Amino acid sequence: MAVYPNLYAGQRATADLLTSMLPIHATKSSDTSRSSTTTLTADPDLQLAVEANAVYTVIGYIIYSQNTAASATSGITIGWSGPAGATLQWTSGGTSGPTATTTQDVVSSSIGGTRSLPSNLGTSMTAMPFGKLVTSTAGTLALTWAQVASSATATLLRSGTWLQLRRMS
Repeated sequence: MAVYPNLYAGQRATADLLTSMLPIHATKSSDTSRSSTTTLTADPDLQLAVEANAVYTVIGYIIYSQNTAASATSGITIGWSGPAGATLQWTSGGTSGPTATTTQDVVSSSIGGTRSLPSNLGTSMTAMPFGKLVTSTAGTLALTWAQVASSATATLLRSGTWLQLRRMS
């Protein structure tokens, strides 16, 4: 069984060692709205610094809404940006397709891949993305998002949305 970090008998417990065992996280304290755009942009609150040559588990809880009927052209598209050379295999852990009743999305995507999630008449919807991030250089992992289709009706990424990384190696 792999353990990170490796601990040895007699090893001194330093602040850096103890800190390396903790997950890192980011939480939205207020809503962010985007309208009339399908260009994925990093969320201003959901960005985390990652180290070079590391492996992380990624998990998040995304709360979003758009005040339009569920259709193939409403909702949120999510993706990721990361350091050069990073790979991310992930699933959105949310509904996919044109309606809010479509079964859970279990498709795995790369760091450059995106998933579109439907809206439901202003009802807050959720997704729980999770996956495995492998880095070769240090940098920032950021959740990116935009509207599924450009609309003057804003899509909201809600307060309380969070992202967490736990280093595995």
